[in-house]
Order: sequence, then C-alpha cells, then structure tokens
Amino acid sequence: MENERINGSVAKAEQQQLQQQLNGLLADLIVFNLKLKNYHWNLEGPSFILWHTWLDEASARLQNEADSLAERIKMRGETPKGSLVSIRQHADFDEGALLRNESQILPQLKADYQHLLQAIRETLELAALHADHGTADMLTGTLRAAEKDLWYLNASTPF
Repeated sequence: MENERINGSVAKAEQQQLQQQLNGLLADLIVFNLKLKNYHWNLEGPSFILWHTWLDEASARLQNEADSLAERIKMRGETPKGSLVSIRQHADFDEGALLRNESQILPQLKADYQHLLQAIRETLELAALHADHGTADMLTGTLRAAEKDLWYLNASTPF
C-alpha cells in the first residue's frame, strides 16, 4: 500500500524507467563522492588547506544527497542499488585518473559538476513527467546544492 501512495497512478513501465534513472543517479553520486574523497586525500598545491577543507565538505554534502536518494528509492518500494557491482553497472560517471595538483583537479571538478548537474536535471525532469512530485522536489534540492558547489568553484578558481 505504501508503494501505491508514493507512486500514485504512474504506470508500472514508467515507474521502472524512473527507478532505473534514480539508481543511475545514485551510482553517479557515489562514484563522484569517492572521486572527491580521492582529491581530498591526495591534493597538493599552494591552496591545499582551502581545497582540502572544501573537498571534505563537498563530499559530506554528496554523501547526504546519496543517502536521501537511496531512502527515496526505498520509499518508492524499490531497492537502492548500492553494491560495487551495481554501481559499476549503473554509473555514467568516470572515476578518472588520480590527480594531485590543484591546477589539474579543479578544472576536472568543474567538468564533473557539469556532468552531475546534467544527470540530476534529466532525472528531475523524468520524475516531474511521471508526476512523482516528492522525488522531483528532493532532486530540486540536490540540484541547488550542486549548482552552488559549481558556482563556488567558478568564483574561486582561474582554471
């Protein structure tokens, strides 16, 4: 019954399409979070303290967004795909090479945030199309947080 309340009158095929998209976004959030942590651990450069701290905070924000998304998937009566095998299958996010220098990391971060924003927008639009207002609202918050992080990167770096 709970699943019916959340999904409303959305057809089963549409629910599956949205579910697949949600799990893809969850995988992207997890991979990107790991990438941020890798940068956090390995960053070197003159602004080390600033970026080390910011990367840790950004990683915590992404972790919270991934957790909220996984819980939303569960609320929809589905299973969040969080195993390593599943993440590899569903992620559209490239883990990339291990970078250490901030002049390499920061441009890559900007590109990664652009990629993440696109994935969030596509998932949000699908949720709205299928009248899953709760998921669309949650994703709007995720979108705002990622946009703010990208704004910070753009305002703070010449790269």
